[in-house]
Amino acid sequence: MPVLVLVFLVAAGTFPGAPLDGVSYAGLQASDRAALSPALAANPPGDPRAGAPANRQARTDGEAATTPTSAGEQPAAADESEEVGGSGAQALTREALPVFYEYEVQPGDTVSGIAAQFGIGTDYILWNNVDVIDDANSLMIGAKLQVPAVEGIIHSASYGETVSDLAVEYDSTTEAIVGYEANGFGGDPNLLPVGALILIPGGRRITPMAPEVAPGSSADPASPSWTPPPLSLPTWVWPATGRITSPFGPAHPLGIDISMVVGTPVGASMSGTVTFVGGNPCCSYGYHVIVDHGDGTETRYAHLSQFYVSAGQWVSAGDLLGVSGNTGYSTGPHLHFEIRVSDLPVNPLAYLP
Repeated sequence: MPVLVLVFLVAAGTFPGAPLDGVSYAGLQASDRAALSPALAANPPGDPRAGAPANRQARTDGEAATTPTSAGEQPAAADESEEVGGSGAQALTREALPVFYEYEVQPGDTVSGIAAQFGIGTDYILWNNVDVIDDANSLMIGAKLQVPAVEGIIHSASYGETVSDLAVEYDSTTEAIVGYEANGFGGDPNLLPVGALILIPGGRRITPMAPEVAPGSSADPASPSWTPPPLSLPTWVWPATGRITSPFGPAHPLGIDISMVVGTPVGASMSGTVTFVGGNPCCSYGYHVIVDHGDGTETRYAHLSQFYVSAGQWVSAGDLLGVSGNTGYSTGPHLHFEIRVSDLPVNPLAYLP
């Protein structure tokens, strides 16, 4: 009889690993993902990505990363799973699709090869690792990448945002964002999980519009000699003390890196509202804080080890945000600091005293 049941399941298209119309993998709730421990899940059994190299790791809430598995082996199952089959059938479960997977670059890896292993386009590797991949043709061995579980953009859910805002920003839809179970909306678009990393399914990076200027000229925001337009903001202050090891420029276009020992106090460079506190200690910015200063300006403080603020909190210039660390994509203890105007990274040295 069990054989007959299994034959029926295959005939009905419900064998594990085959897509089911109208059935989605149960997602881990964003509310279960502590800001300091974003939850990841293993691949569903039968998923074509299950045979990916051992350097892909999956984590569940509150657990350390699993030890690498050999090709074809399955990491431990996620807590939430969906039972497939009727009464009397052998227990067949599927693990939840996560927001993203962690992937460690190996010798010989290419962006296109990694994308193919996970069944997504190469743009989604680049878009979700803009602060890690400097050159798409030269990956750093050992670097850890964030790979979205499906084609989409990994986003830090921030205080004051709305789902409709995100849909416009990433050219997606509110239905897709709210409907992706691992995001944790529970069907309610008003329940944005602030402080969690969520996935914008089908989203893409839309480059902000910048004035047309000659590259390298004093009017080019990417130029170290760029002079910023006057802002209706008070005087800026340095977020921390230390030596600048990576200045702003073509080789480091997002901000500046300031070397310092772990545990150095990091303060707000300008008064404003804290919009994000969290991140993934594995990759990218690591633990980081974002502060909105109004007038289209925000600052980002990355690779922290501890936080002393929460989303929605008002801070004044110099107020303690957290302490420095070595989390995320980092080659040593330091603070990565950014100033963005209308979402465009600008040279912080043009603002700081």
